[in-house]
Amino acid sequence: MAANCGSTCPTENGFFTNDLSIGGSAVFLALYAFLTPVTFYQGYRFRTPGFSALLATGLSFEVLGFLGRILLQKGRDHQGYFALALLGSVLGATFICSAMSIVLPHILALFGDRHAPCQSFFTAFLLSALLMVSLTLNIIGIVFVVYGYEGVSRDRSADIIAGGLGAQAFLLLVISAVYTCFIIGLRPEAEAPNPAHSDIYYSSRFSRFLRCMEMATFLLLGHTIYRIFEMIGGIDGTLFQSEPAFIVMDALVPFLACVLLTVAHPGAAFGSSWASTSSRKCKRRGPSLPPLQTSFSHAVHHRYDPNIRQQFSPSTQRPLREAKPPPTYGSYGLPSSPRPLNKPPSPIILSPISARAVNPENLSERLERWVVPPELVDSDELW
Repeated sequence: MAANCGSTCPTENGFFTNDLSIGGSAVFLALYAFLTPVTFYQGYRFRTPGFSALLATGLSFEVLGFLGRILLQKGRDHQGYFALALLGSVLGATFICSAMSIVLPHILALFGDRHAPCQSFFTAFLLSALLMVSLTLNIIGIVFVVYGYEGVSRDRSADIIAGGLGAQAFLLLVISAVYTCFIIGLRPEAEAPNPAHSDIYYSSRFSRFLRCMEMATFLLLGHTIYRIFEMIGGIDGTLFQSEPAFIVMDALVPFLACVLLTVAHPGAAFGSSWASTSSRKCKRRGPSLPPLQTSFSHAVHHRYDPNIRQQFSPSTQRPLREAKPPPTYGSYGLPSSPRPLNKPPSPIILSPISARAVNPENLSERLERWVVPPELVDSDELW
């Protein structure tokens, strides 16, 4: 594989026709390099390894991209330097968008899936799929643009990168759409959020994080749309060859988005709830069970019917009214009049003990025993 493009270069001077700004590339290289260890430190401090790793990877790619642009000053037609510059400028923003896609399922799980238009696990799966499509198309397109592949032109290869950037733009649009529908659904006061995390989403730090994430999404979406039109115009197009446009749209805009995500770090906003709102943990935990209800009565049998004539016999599946015609009066198994109408009074037979108890002499003796005892203490002395 040749070290330079030679006769296949898109321009006469190599990959770029104009002089690249070494000073601007060096400044942004230093800025992105400064944010990289800060991101690793915040990931260790706030226990957000996934978000911090993806954001630091995007910052590292940006550093490599500006390093490649600086090295291109030595050889405009060097394929390795151009590949480094193109990989860094394209994949850097892609990994920054992937870091933002990790935050959205945490936000949905924080407020509860019943307030969200879709569950946090499904949202994380969709965003991960879009991210993989964007990364695959971008890498394939960059390799074809730099080194070529069996007669595929660089303009056609740049269209592959535009397709990967289109998947990235769709990723940001999904984040914006789900977040917007989510915020609109929270406006009615009747829908109370999850009380387990009320101390977080009522804090000023969390509201500041949401505002910063909204601005970062808007900046990255504008940057991605610009890169799509840049790649559609081709490597030798006006947008791709413009150095001021690159400094503003490809260097400054992603840097501002990274600053917003670093200043308003999601780990600081979520606190200890970051781990509990993970989409994997929510899937493993499953849906919450309904609250227990105290019951002071027995459970109703599945064959119970308030109408006793509709009950089923234990030995047959047919209703009782089909098995036996109902009587005219009363219930099943009982006479229509349980008590006889003319019942003679039962004779009173006294036992010997009862007869002796009724004797008047015995009664007088008992009355004499129950004489009220005299008062032990005078009532006047008590008071």
